[in-house]
Amino acid sequence: MALEYEYLFLFVFLGAGLKIIDDIYDIKVLDEKSAYLLAPLLVLSWTYLSMANEGYAAILGAILLSSILTGKVDNSVFKLSAAALIAMWLLWGINVLMVPLILLTLLGVLDELLDGYGEREGFLKNRGMRQLLRHRLGMKFGVVILYLFAQLELMHVLALFAFDIAYEVAPASLDRGRGWIRGVVDA
Repeated sequence: MALEYEYLFLFVFLGAGLKIIDDIYDIKVLDEKSAYLLAPLLVLSWTYLSMANEGYAAILGAILLSSILTGKVDNSVFKLSAAALIAMWLLWGINVLMVPLILLTLLGVLDELLDGYGEREGFLKNRGMRQLLRHRLGMKFGVVILYLFAQLELMHVLALFAFDIAYEVAPASLDRGRGWIRGVVDA
């Protein structure tokens, strides 16, 4: 069970790390060299989790594939990281649960498309509906359904939720710690 907590921590690290890199490029929260320092740690963690468990591999594979298919791999660090992940998956022959991979990839694409519609000015007048779409509930719903049908385990559900919560919380945490982080990176 202790190892499962390590895996959850790594999912938190991945979620927060991806959001930080995204914000480095989108809103310039840190210098780009910070993204290049963080990315190899994320790739190694991602690969480690994928090798550890076929269910984790399906979830992470779906996140990667849905991001690629919807054009969310949109900066040099993400492109290099995606290429490295694909190469590592092919090199080491990562085993993956195919039904969860396919379903979660489709739901991930749907999440990104709906989030894009929700962001368009004037598309949705209802602020609550825009916020709901922003949270990309498709994959979350998908892992719960896959758990209920015994395709995934409870730890897989918790892992995706840990990843998503960290992704959502990272910007606020980064804003509070920005001065400290800049001091460490610039040192």
